[in-house]
Amino acid sequence: MENKLGHFQCRGCGSQIQEIAPQQPGYLEHRNLINLISKQQPILCKRCFKLIHYKEVTPLTIQVNDFEKIISRIPSGVTIIAVTDIFDLSQDFFNWLKKFPDKNNFIIVINKIEDLPRDYKISAIQNWVRKTAKANKINLQYIVPVSAKTKYNIDLLYQILDQEVKKNKIYFVGNANVGKSSLINALIKSQNQNITEPAISALPGTTLNLLTFQNGDQTWVDTPGLVLKNQSLSFLKLSDWKLILPNRRIRPVTYQLDAGQSIFVGGFGWLDYLDGPKASFTFYFNEQVRLHRKKTNHDNQEFFVKHFGEILIPPKERSVDPCKIDIATKIENFSYKTDLVFSGLGWISITKGKKICLNFNKELTINRRDSLI
Repeated sequence: MENKLGHFQCRGCGSQIQEIAPQQPGYLEHRNLINLISKQQPILCKRCFKLIHYKEVTPLTIQVNDFEKIISRIPSGVTIIAVTDIFDLSQDFFNWLKKFPDKNNFIIVINKIEDLPRDYKISAIQNWVRKTAKANKINLQYIVPVSAKTKYNIDLLYQILDQEVKKNKIYFVGNANVGKSSLINALIKSQNQNITEPAISALPGTTLNLLTFQNGDQTWVDTPGLVLKNQSLSFLKLSDWKLILPNRRIRPVTYQLDAGQSIFVGGFGWLDYLDGPKASFTFYFNEQVRLHRKKTNHDNQEFFVKHFGEILIPPKERSVDPCKIDIATKIENFSYKTDLVFSGLGWISITKGKKICLNFNKELTINRRDSLI
């Protein structure tokens, strides 16, 4: 069946409106489209309508490769607003930026500053971003810490885009959990602009296609949030995403561990403290990611399988067979204070002189970075 509605675009997610496949992006019944046009209301697909009015999230069959194909349409010679957050600050983020053809027009925006633990300084995070970008030969125009939620530095970012950016096209890019659409909404509202806002919810993954807004002489483009294959979001059900995405300031949890003790991090895996004196290990995760301490012994794998989705959350249920999860084991030594960053999930601060064994889902990327405090 031919789709006759393809010249209409959903103003929520950016998908082309179609009336053929209810489980595909952009689905809207023809009669509802006519009704929206007659009332001069924004055209929203069925999924975005439910999202805005009923807070319902309809699962879709769109794949990671589809997102990457959409992102590949971004041309060179534009300004890239690379949006990240405190859970996405790792080498993976810069590896992704290096894939863009033009590495000289980046503005890095660090969103969700309101979730930053109290013992962290914004200046230290900016310095780390600047240092890492230089090491990766990425030229940054600005590094702007913001909070789309509390509006911290939103006016400053808008001023930079309005007065300092010389390019007419500005693309907002980033992973699925960093709040790009929320950021655009905050920028629009800060200036009382008469622009249709993107549809957003507490869950990421709302924007499914390139979504264009005209702001004076500039064209702003919201892009789909990428769910990287080695990011925690990629192997959790949509219903479990809320468990790892914080909605308040992160409260670190510190354990004093003796050698021979283990800490489980939800249903992702566990850390064994192998050798050294009693030491502090500080965990920076959303409070709904359950941490569990036990003695290190041969039954750790059995404990993981038995309590997966019950004591060890997320996930909240056995959406996958824990026996089929490939646990990768790696021994690490730390000669200086280090953060172990779990992509899209959180991080663990480890002091120097420690020897540990990481036993985590092989699909989850874990990166080292110099401690930010």
